[in-house]
Amino acid sequence: MKTVTFYGIFSVPLVAFCVCGYILWRWGSAEVYGVVLFVDAPIAFGAVLRLRNDSKSWYRRSTPIPRENPLYPRTNDLADKVGVPHHDLYVADSTLLVKRKAVGAITMGIRRHSIMFSDYFLRALNQEEQDAVIAHELAHAKQSHILKSAVTSLSYYFAGWNVFFFSAIPNFQTSNLSKYWVSGIAGAGVFLFFAGIIIVRPYLAMKSQTEADEIAVNVLGSGDSLITGMKKLVESPEIKADQKKYRMAHLSL
Repeated sequence: MKTVTFYGIFSVPLVAFCVCGYILWRWGSAEVYGVVLFVDAPIAFGAVLRLRNDSKSWYRRSTPIPRENPLYPRTNDLADKVGVPHHDLYVADSTLLVKRKAVGAITMGIRRHSIMFSDYFLRALNQEEQDAVIAHELAHAKQSHILKSAVTSLSYYFAGWNVFFFSAIPNFQTSNLSKYWVSGIAGAGVFLFFAGIIIVRPYLAMKSQTEADEIAVNVLGSGDSLITGMKKLVESPEIKADQKKYRMAHLSL
C-alpha cells in the first residue's frame, strides 16, 4: 500500500477528531469533559483489551514448531531476503483460521511477528509453494499491514462514534445553532463508522494482499509457485472458507 494512499485514508478520521476537538474547545465545560472521559475511556480500553486477548488466544491454541524443523532455516533465509527479522513459527488451530477467513497461513503480531500455518499447508504444499506463501506472509510484516489496518479501522470507528456523540454537545450550551447541526454532524459520524466497516477495512485488506503478492514475486523471481500454492489452499477441503471472497482478496489467483 503506497504511503500517500494510506495517509490519505487516515487523514479522514484525523479531520473528524479535529472537529471533535473544536467542539470541546468551543462548547466544552468541566461536566462535558467528565462525560466524554467517562464514555470514551472504557471504549478505548475495551478495544485494546480485545485485541490483546485475541492475540493471546492464538498463541494459547497454537503449537510451536520445533527450531530444528527444516521450515525454520528456509523461513529465516526468506526473511533476510525480504528484509524483516526472523519469525517464530506455529501450527495454528484450524478454527481460528476459519474465524479470520485465513487459508493456510497468517501473520500475527505488531512488534514481534509470528507466522501461523495450518496442517493442510504443511501437508499439501510442496517446498516451493510453501516458500512462496511464507514470502507473502513476511511481506505483510515488512509493510506493517497488521498495524496499519488496526490503527486505521479503529480510528474510523472511534472517530465516527465521537462525531456522532459530540454533535449534541453544543445544544447543551446554546439554542442559536441551526436545527440541521445535530442531524448533519451526527450523520457524518454514522457515515464514518460504517465507512470503516464497509469500505475502508475491505479496501485495506485487498491492497495489503496485492502488495504482499508483489513483494513475494519480486523476492522469488516468479509468481508461479505462489499461484499454485494459493489455489491449493483456497480449494482445501479442510478449511471451510469463503472461496469467492478469498479470491477477491488475492488478486494473484
